[in-house]
Amino acid sequence: MGAVISMDAYANKNIVLRIHAKWLHDNGYYKEFMDCLHQSVTYDPHEDVRQIRARQRCEKDLRPSNASR
Repeated sequence: MGAVISMDAYANKNIVLRIHAKWLHDNGYYKEFMDCLHQSVTYDPHEDVRQIRARQRCEKDLRPSNASR
């Protein structure tokens, strides 16, 4: 069941990127549009640096050694 949730999140991220790419195109940001469209096609949640760093911060805060702070 966890895999289904992660696949839904993966699909939603692609949809958000495609919607944003369309907005960029419609508003004349062609270079940014191409970059965003490329990201929507090649998006891999395991390589998303922002997600990885946020997860690492969260895991660091949850470690028992930080409980006394």
